[in-house]
Amino acid sequence: MSPMVKLKRLKINKYRNVRPGTELRFDDGFNLVLGKNGGGKTTLLGLIAHVLSQDFSSMQDEVFSLEYELTDGDRSLRASIEGRGRPARTDDSGLPVPSRPDYQYTLELRDLTTLDLSIRGTPQRTELETSTTALDVPVQSLFEPYFAAIVVFYRHKHRLNSLDQKLLSAYPVFRFDEALECFHSLVGRRSPRPGVATPPPMTLSVTGRAGKASMITGQFVPYALGVPLFGHGGAPGGELHFSLGDHGNVPPSFAFLDTAGRLIGALEATCRPASKKLEERGTEVSLEVEGLEFSFKRANGITLDQDRLSYGQKRLLTFFYYLTVHDTFVIADELVNGLHHQWIAACMDAIGERQAFLTSQNPLLFDYIPDFESAAQLQSCFITCKTEVVDGAEEIVWQNMSEDDADRMFESYRAEIQPLGEILITRGLW
Repeated sequence: MSPMVKLKRLKINKYRNVRPGTELRFDDGFNLVLGKNGGGKTTLLGLIAHVLSQDFSSMQDEVFSLEYELTDGDRSLRASIEGRGRPARTDDSGLPVPSRPDYQYTLELRDLTTLDLSIRGTPQRTELETSTTALDVPVQSLFEPYFAAIVVFYRHKHRLNSLDQKLLSAYPVFRFDEALECFHSLVGRRSPRPGVATPPPMTLSVTGRAGKASMITGQFVPYALGVPLFGHGGAPGGELHFSLGDHGNVPPSFAFLDTAGRLIGALEATCRPASKKLEERGTEVSLEVEGLEFSFKRANGITLDQDRLSYGQKRLLTFFYYLTVHDTFVIADELVNGLHHQWIAACMDAIGERQAFLTSQNPLLFDYIPDFESAAQLQSCFITCKTEVVDGAEEIVWQNMSEDDADRMFESYRAEIQPLGEILITRGLW
């Protein structure tokens, strides 16, 4: 198994009302974002989602300056991104005229000792440079969707073998919200109150012949889901029925349904497209799906569709689906909301080797965090969020735990004097 990509560092020189010069370091495993409501926790998670997606297209009108570093253990990607918004321009009569966003960015992909690839861009041009090749690419950038896919295309076209696909072929990373926004996305509905880094409604487009998919695209969907929906056990886009606990009966791409279904006490589960469009042209078949519908049959014979699930059951189902979509990172706001303690344990265990960024106002989450091995690890794992008034203006303050707080907290933690949540409260960190 190849090493997973990790976010190691994020520096905010300018971003909204975040204190300039803020620099955060992250642990490879769990990162816990702490603070009161209004302290900027969700804002930080949204910014992390932009960085991990390497897509700043929704920020092109903002004024900001960021630096960040990603690594897979062998290589590192260091990036500097600056957006200056859209310059104000007027015509001869003084009326405003549309203008393009103004930005610049630099990315450097390194192995242990050598600069392998440099990418620099402005609104006018994007340049790729290696030790043997320098070339322009179309005017695409990190401020336009799918920039990374364009770069990877040039890697293959021009044999830029030093470009590490794991670091540059990013994909959208969304935030698992504190309520039911992701659930609405899963079932193909637009959230009534979309939040920061909210996923769009789940869509899937599959084409192929005789039940064999040849092209799969979509959003907020694992592409592997397209194969069973396209022709597993019947007509494309038909109803899929599973006996839970029978792993030979459940395709790997539907393992989330098996796991969540058994946790809520179901014996059987059914999945079908919420809406679909099926076209047949000779031997070619095209299927377009928007959203999924679910039903669960319990041991008492009662069948529940997804709308009859409880609040916690909806979040549980959606979180395991979220993990199927996101195999490298987890960004979860108030993960424990509505979840039974056994479900929390199952969710935390399922995160596995992914790098996780979690918030929680409930100390129950801390009972399921893996043991800390050092004060240095505590320092990188915990990020506090608060606001302070400076010269009459409110600033958001994000920071890693101080070295002194980490030493004192680790001493108490190792001595098992108090639960982790109580230690944080006693130290004034939460």
